[in-house]
Amino acid sequence: MARPIALVTGASSGIGEQLARELAARGRDLVLVARDQARLETLAKELEQAHDATVQVLPADLTDPAQLATVEGRCHDTAAPIDVMVNNAGFGSFGAFHTLDIEGENREIQLNVVALVRLTHAAATEMVRRGRGGTARS
Repeated sequence: MARPIALVTGASSGIGEQLARELAARGRDLVLVARDQARLETLAKELEQAHDATVQVLPADLTDPAQLATVEGRCHDTAAPIDVMVNNAGFGSFGAFHTLDIEGENREIQLNVVALVRLTHAAATEMVRRGRGGTARS
């Protein structure tokens, strides 16, 4: 029987990395998403060896529309469906709003709002069709 697959964004470090470790330890296969391909590949090898997990590395900058579309496409893959969607990628800015770089603020909105909504929608659409699955925001 196929193991459930969890897709984790922001998986190259911090909370996302720890969530990926926990999911693999609990018997999930993984799709790891983040910008840093080298870190994702290192983590993937470790989790494959430690937990006999199948791990797909999907490097992507979720503020880039084309790269976000690639991850959305993976969410729609019915041959290897996503059972658990963890939207962990994100960042915050600090300071007086009028002093912040507007392009940085736009990137923050693209990642924290647009990518979150698009990926959750893509994953949830397939989960509803199959009648199983779940999503979370860390």
